[in-house]
Amino acid sequence: MKKKQILLGILIAVIGFVAGCLVVIAFLGQSYERLGDVSGLHYRTDWERRAFQAYSQESPQVGIWALSNLADVLQKQEKVAEKNEKKLIEKDLIFTYTRLAIAFRKAKDDKKYQENISKALDLAKIVYSDTHITEKDILSIVEKIDQGVRKKKINNP
Repeated sequence: MKKKQILLGILIAVIGFVAGCLVVIAFLGQSYERLGDVSGLHYRTDWERRAFQAYSQESPQVGIWALSNLADVLQKQEKVAEKNEKKLIEKDLIFTYTRLAIAFRKAKDDKKYQENISKALDLAKIVYSDTHITEKDILSIVEKIDQGVRKKKINNP
């Protein structure tokens, strides 16, 4: 009878130890994932520059790939950013979705164009709640910004 009690005690201890380890691993995994998202805030400008470069200088498919990845990064960062930083990220997402829409229009994918321009407009309505922004407005703004960036690069290589 004493052997059964000892074995039962050891079994309970082992199960408790394993359960404790799993809880610690799960907690650390979530902490490290959040740390990665926060640390990525410092590299956002570089990601945006590279995505814009792919969008403006490569084929529409390469631009779509780069901008889609940028949108994913921005969405993750938005979740962990502080209030002021979050507003900037939301504005960057508006431009990213608009550029994605433009790239999909170039690739002749009307469904994806509409999905992305709708995302941009929905977010713009939240960020700029005091202003009525139309599809034409947002496309015009982004195209003007893009032209300005291209001219700046030509004049300052």
